[in-house]
Amino acid sequence: MKLETITQSYKDVRLPEKPINLIKDLTCKWLCQDMRPFSIVEDIG
Repeated sequence: MKLETITQSYKDVRLPEKPINLIKDLTCKWLCQDMRPFSIVEDIG
């Protein structure tokens, strides 16, 4: 199945600005709270 066929089957939905901002804020909070710090280990392996 081609990507064009898949995207054509989706319905185009427009949300009001308030729910869009809420989704953005919640996504940012989720990403910032759940990200674990990474460390680079310097050893032979």
